Amino acid sequence: MNKLILLIILPGFFIACGPAARVVRVPDEYRSWKKTVDKILDYPIAGHGQSFRIIYINSIGEKVTPLEKDGRMTYDYPDGTIIVKEVYPSQEDLDKNVPGMLTCMVKDSQSPQAINGWLWIVKTPGDPAENVFTSKFCLECHLDANESHSLGAGNINEEFRDYVFFPYTSSAK
Repeated sequence: MNKLILLIILPGFFIACGPAARVVRVPDEYRSWKKTVDKILDYPIAGHGQSFRIIYINSIGEKVTPLEKDGRMTYDYPDGTIIVKEVYPSQEDLDKNVPGMLTCMVKDSQSPQAINGWLWIVKTPGDPAENVFTSKFCLECHLDANESHSLGAGNINEEFRDYVFFPYTSSAK
């Protein structure tokens, strides 16, 4: 009887001690999400160079509501927000609809890898690997999103945009 119990319990023990399941933070169906800006971004950006970019946001991120705080408009994206930026190295890649990489922001303030509440991820389309940046490389540029800057509309009112250069508005497609 004891051997029977061991035969039942031991396989479950070894399965539990096996490799952890891979966490998918950036789902393949992100292209069904809304865009944060209704045009293709086609000008140079520090860290991305001369490339073309299309930015998507999941339904959790769509729920962001700008609020006034200490005389400044603020965007505080809820945990679970995912922003995916498709980066196309050339017009030819854009025409073929084949991004060279995805740069992603995942709001997960509880993650030990989060920097200022966000996971900063680079992913190659078609590859399941998600590379999380644990340095402040991405954050250093994205700090500028919260101040007046020269990109897009420029944030001339210096809203706190939670490190997002193009905050979601319901007017985006």
